[in-house]
Amino acid sequence: MSTDTKTGHLNALTGLRGIAAWWVALYHFRFEFPAGMPDWALPLVSRGYLAVDLFFILSGFILALNYANKVGTLESGTVRAFLIARVARIWPLHAVMSVLFLINPIAILFFSTQKSLAGRYPFDHWVMGLFLVQNWGFTTKMDWNVPAWSISTEWAAYLLFPLLVAFAWRVARTRFAAAVGVITMLILTALVFNALGARSVDHDIPKYGLVRCLLEFTTGLFLYRAWSLGRVVPMVHVALALVAACAIAAFAMGAGPDWLFLPTAFVATIVLLATGKGPARILAWGPILFLGEISYSTYLAHWFVRDWTKFLVMDHYGATLPLFVFLGATFVASVALFYGVEKPGRSWMRKALTKRIGGVSPVPTPRIEVDPAV
Repeated sequence: MSTDTKTGHLNALTGLRGIAAWWVALYHFRFEFPAGMPDWALPLVSRGYLAVDLFFILSGFILALNYANKVGTLESGTVRAFLIARVARIWPLHAVMSVLFLINPIAILFFSTQKSLAGRYPFDHWVMGLFLVQNWGFTTKMDWNVPAWSISTEWAAYLLFPLLVAFAWRVARTRFAAAVGVITMLILTALVFNALGARSVDHDIPKYGLVRCLLEFTTGLFLYRAWSLGRVVPMVHVALALVAACAIAAFAMGAGPDWLFLPTAFVATIVLLATGKGPARILAWGPILFLGEISYSTYLAHWFVRDWTKFLVMDHYGATLPLFVFLGATFVASVALFYGVEKPGRSWMRKALTKRIGGVSPVPTPRIEVDPAV
């Protein structure tokens, strides 16, 4: 099956982005959940940080799908065009949200009972965040728009992408070699987190978040390479489903830390959904697909909505109403930002940077869009 034919089945991966973005949003609101939630809900929501790891692997996979054949040549004009496309994809919305977050310290100083920022909003961190370098080891804590830490690490991965894909394609010339590359990266991820003494991939994000991103992003590159070099036969579908189920079950039963099992489960899940069959059809359903299309806006907006839901609603209307306000306001903000900022900002910045920088070779229009990690 050709790669072009395969891309027709990838709507499920867009839907997966939407589910993952809301998993993160609920994770960040988990301490405000009302009493009486189902027994399964809180354990599931409390693992929402793992959606970031899913996104890192998925990001490497989809970027390789869209750009590897061109960018892997390391031709300077093509590399410039790729980086312009990625800046245009992530920065306009991020910049708008960064400016919106300036409201928070002002509101605290003038309207809160505390009247003190207590180091929560250092301006130098805001500047670093604006330029997406806040999680490159320059800080020891996360503040302002906290989820943007992963956008910072993805920006580093984009800068390294041409070199990473050139290396991966050189060492993985066959499907078997690419599969070995995937397995090697999964083992390397486990070894690194074990060496760090980490109980979770979420360990010390300011210090190790960049390493986490690069390891899993590179796993996604090798995964796409293996996927693109042949078709997935039915028996492999069954094997992948068993691998994913066993890995998730082992983690759920406490057999080991998340970094030992969940990256493997995510790799198997992505390949299964990329076939376009079975559960993939559910994730490709229109409403879920739409959640995937606006997932970047959801991811960058939900922390701001969370802060203001707590500020305006939490202390006045009990526990149940704030949850529904948070969910509804996050969805409305996602739609508004997607159509009002993200889409037009992407087009405007790409044209402006291409005109200003020049010397840009054409790169293919993405066959499937990729959001940075949630």
